[in-house]
This record gives sequence, C-alpha cells and structure tokens, in this order.
Amino acid sequence: MSGTALLLREGTAGRGAPGPGLAGKKLNIPQGPWVTPRQASRTFSFGALLLKSLPSRASVLRMLAAFGVAAALSCGGSGGTSSDIPSGGTSPTGTPAPAPTSSAPKLDGLSAGSTVAGQVSLSASVPAGTAKVDFQVDGATVATVPAAPFATTWDSFSVANGSHAIAVRATDSAGTATAGDAVPVSVDNRIGHVFVILLENHDWSQIKGNASAPYINGTLLAQGAHAENYQNVPNLHPSLPNYIWLEAGSNLGVTDDATPSVHRLSTSQHLTALLNGGGVSWKSYQEDISGNDCPLSYVNLYAPRHNPMIYFNDINGGQDSGNAGCISHVRPYTELSRDLETDNVPAYSF
Repeated sequence: MSGTALLLREGTAGRGAPGPGLAGKKLNIPQGPWVTPRQASRTFSFGALLLKSLPSRASVLRMLAAFGVAAALSCGGSGGTSSDIPSGGTSPTGTPAPAPTSSAPKLDGLSAGSTVAGQVSLSASVPAGTAKVDFQVDGATVATVPAAPFATTWDSFSVANGSHAIAVRATDSAGTATAGDAVPVSVDNRIGHVFVILLENHDWSQIKGNASAPYINGTLLAQGAHAENYQNVPNLHPSLPNYIWLEAGSNLGVTDDATPSVHRLSTSQHLTALLNGGGVSWKSYQEDISGNDCPLSYVNLYAPRHNPMIYFNDINGGQDSGNAGCISHVRPYTELSRDLETDNVPAYSF
C-alpha cells in the first residue's frame, strides 16, 4: 500500500560513534518492490516511524527490512548492515522474516453486529501461558474461567435489549492482563409468542400431582416456571366476569354470562385493543365457529362467554357480525394446528 509516514529521527553511526540526527523528515511508502537503502560498511541505520495510517502486515515487514531492522532483530542488534537485506524483506540467511503474532485474546463464535438472546455460549482463543480469562459485557466481568477450556455461558436477560459489547481479558501466571477487542452485539430478548390456555372450574390443588393430568404434571411443570398462589375475583364465579377481568383488568360491571348484545362494552382500555394500537398481532381461537363471521351468539359448543374480546365494541365493530377486523382475529380452533405447523401463529394467542 502507499501512505505517508513521519520519520522522527534517523541517522547512521559507526561503532561507538553517534550519527547525525534529523527530525521531521517526510517519507513516502510506495507500493510494489521496495529499494533497500545502502549504507557504508560497518554502519547501522536506526530511526523511529510514526505511521499516519496502519499498513498491512506484509508492508510493515518490507518497511522494516528496508531500514535494516529485520537484520538487527535477527542478529540480536549487531553484526549486519542494511545492505545485507534484499529488497524482498528477508533475513541474511535468505529465509523470510517471521510474521508478527498477536498476543491478545480473542472472543470466538460471535461476529460484530450479531443478534443474541437467552443463554449465550462464549469462548476465547488466548495466548500461551494464560492462567485465567475474564468474560466482560460492557466492561463489567460476568464470568471468570480459571483454566482451559476458556468457555462459559452468559445470561443475556441480565441486560436490557439493545446494543452491548462483549470482550475477553486474559491474565497470565505473573498477573499481567491483556484485553482483546470488544465485539458489538445486539441483545433481543423480546418474547416472540404468548399462549393463554384458560382452564376453569377446578382449583389448582385438584390439578397438581393428579395422575389424570400427566402432561401438565410430568412435562410442563418440569420444563417451565409456574405460579401457585392463584386468586379468583371474589364472588364472581360465572365465567364471563372473570374473562372480562382477564381482558380489561376489571369486570366492568358484568356479573353474568349474557351475550354481547346485552353487554356492550365501549372502553378501549383492554388488552387486545392495546395490542392493535401497538401493532402486535393476536388471535382468539374458538371451537365450533365457521370463521366466516364475528361470532356474537352461541353456536354448538361455542360460547361467547369464553371469548371476552368480542364484548368490546372496538373489536366487534359495534355488534356487526360481518366486521372484517373481528373475523380476522377470531378464528376457528382447528386453524391453530395449521398456524403452528406453518409458523404463522400471532404474538398473542388466546
């Protein structure tokens, strides 16, 4: 590559005799083969370079070779002259100058800009002699691994959704710590889907441990968290008041199981209306409905009292059985399995 470097100080010297100094000299680094500066026998070239832009590793080696540094390094700083080094950047023996190796640890498995969620596996490549590795998120250590293999798991729920930086720091047996480059990632732990499957008419004490509910007790309880301190709304046993409470945080004066034609709820402060306002998809899957109308009345096994959304005017279109919005959201229960198979379930399923 080509670029400009600032030669802070340069000069030549014989044995024991300092050479003249020159500060502030501009040096152009051309592309292609480099011409080796030739000095008088038994003299040495020395200097310091401050690069305005970082060249490639190969360019650095060619530059060092051109100024005699490679020979000085390979010979312990004595014995050779810059004229002993060919323009190709090799040592006096003709072997290529060794490429520099990185001594900084590196985070493995994550690329810059990755999106992560949940439990994130972290591992590191480290220099020889590493005694321990600290895994850090936004500069704070989240795990310390005292021996190889240097790997851990990080719970991304411990931080807010958004941009974060993950890095590793290696410490050797002498206590010297070296930090690697931070890798920017995006944490996205938003819950993709919520399913509400409503069961009623039995207390939890009748369900927990019951051999007649093997899937709940043998599978679900073993896999996920659950709550046990359930409380019913006092003196509101009929279905509808509790379903309305679940949807709106209040029974809104409803105390019976009458149809939407009786209970015309006008408030927009209820869950599915707020989901609509926030652009969050939802569906209510109900048995024995056709899917061709907004089901405001009883049909076979379908009971409106188990479908609280349709009691609200902003969902049923003002008691309109042909309301397209209602029809698109209230669907036959048989469509649930299809939507699951095609990964087309909404964010909220009732």
